[in-house]
Amino acid sequence: MTEPFIEMFGDTPRIRELNFLLCEGKYFDYSLTDIMKNSNVSWHTLKELFPQLLGLEIVKKTRKVGRATMYQLNTGNEGVQELLELRFKMCRDAAEKEAKFSVLTS
Repeated sequence: MTEPFIEMFGDTPRIRELNFLLCEGKYFDYSLTDIMKNSNVSWHTLKELFPQLLGLEIVKKTRKVGRATMYQLNTGNEGVQELLELRFKMCRDAAEKEAKFSVLTS
């Protein structure tokens, strides 16, 4: 089953990056390399798109670990809170549909 957020908004690097941050970035901070690998985007694409997320305050810098700067989803941003709620509802609805389908087919 594909991620409902990606299915709804399209499988683009920006959406994959945002989806990863909405899933995992709320609780933990990540380096750009971690975000790149977990979002399945190239380094070049990440370096091109990430400044926009910083500029919109969707992500925030949290600390430095060695030479790496760590970033986390900015849950204090009202837009981010709305995105988290939307993603939660989309996942819940997808799970309910999946459960109904499996009951009907068994």
